Amino acid sequence: MTENHLYLEGIEQEEELLEKLEKRDSIMITDNDGKKNEIEIDKRLAVSQHDITDKVFILERISYSPKKKDLRFGYYVIAEKGQFEEEWIWGQRTPYIPTKDLKKIFEKAEELNFI
Repeated sequence: MTENHLYLEGIEQEEELLEKLEKRDSIMITDNDGKKNEIEIDKRLAVSQHDITDKVFILERISYSPKKKDLRFGYYVIAEKGQFEEEWIWGQRTPYIPTKDLKKIFEKAEELNFI
């Protein structure tokens, strides 16, 4: 089960995001040979962007094995159009993040022994 650390201040549709995060304790990745693997998420840090209410940055510690752990960084955003309009979705683009929020993520990550 994923250990969640949530710092969500003033976000829209908070319950929907929390429900989505609680359900997701692993991710599917494809290796270089095209084989799909389910990878466990050990820890998750979620920090809302300070100046908008529909974006949350996510730092996850994932485990390939007991000895190999990596970090995955991304974000959730509320979709503005399409089939998932008005729902929290995993961001598909490079995250743009205010310096203030990145500093908070690094501070919390160190405090919680992510890094």
